Amino acid sequence: MLKTVYAYGLRRREAQRLDLADRRHASKMPQYGQYGAWFVWWGKSSKGSPPKRRTVLTVPEMDWIVEVLEH
Repeated sequence: MLKTVYAYGLRRREAQRLDLADRRHASKMPQYGQYGAWFVWWGKSSKGSPPKRRTVLTVPEMDWIVEVLEH
């Protein structure tokens, strides 16, 4: 989990609520397979508003995380 937080720059709440169903394919990076992006449901919220949703992409500098997640 620590490597996932580091590779994607997730916040604590985002990492806590991350689920395998949130995996996405990145159409521009097919070599990453199902780990091309993560759909984060519980992102940082503004004052007085609900949490924002965001998509976090796998970047080439952190492509080692794909092998870790597949393992």
